[in-house]
Amino acid sequence: MNKLILKLFGLTGQNIQTKASALQNLQLTVQERNYDATLMVHNATQEQQSALCAMFAPYIYATEDISIYEQVARLCALRNRKLSVTEQGSGGIITANLSQTSPAPSFLQTCVTISNPLQFVDMFHIDPRELTQQGMVQRNILQQMVSHIDTTQKVDLHLLTLAQYKPSPFTAFTSTDIGTIYLGVMDKENVQIHKYQAPNTSIKADIMHFTAKLACFALYQILK
Repeated sequence: MNKLILKLFGLTGQNIQTKASALQNLQLTVQERNYDATLMVHNATQEQQSALCAMFAPYIYATEDISIYEQVARLCALRNRKLSVTEQGSGGIITANLSQTSPAPSFLQTCVTISNPLQFVDMFHIDPRELTQQGMVQRNILQQMVSHIDTTQKVDLHLLTLAQYKPSPFTAFTSTDIGTIYLGVMDKENVQIHKYQAPNTSIKADIMHFTAKLACFALYQILK
């Protein structure tokens, strides 16, 4: 019987404990923050380990104790992908954590951090009122942002994070959109746009960290 480590994203610690309780006589510990969890199971049989892996398969990003940022960095290097990042919803957290995975990560190219959605007007020459339509970030907006990245850098994977933390004059969102997170991922010619609801918290830093990990989990799904 061996120890099993699962790194999970998308569930609270309570969610994990409840789901795992379906398997009897398991000794497990769960550490979770911002829906990013480490599940450690002690003295589990091979059958129990297989059952846990199947149960949590949609949420697993590693079977060793590494961060989601380390996993994305590892896969970018393994797949020889070049990544650019434009962060507003995650406040530079993705770039900071990916940069720490090695002294000079060669996969990480253009990185831009924007403190307020209104800065898109100046930086990307985009009217913020055009950012969303019918509750979604528009495909052509992401493509416009990508077009401003230095074309001499052979980047083939682009990530954009947007989030609305609190009421503001930002006209692209209404008050009902507070806590809404948008992710845009351009993988070569394919553009994926995702909309999520932030965790029920008023702490801006928690929303930023959740957004950063959510974005990296989306990258993991592409890279794995």
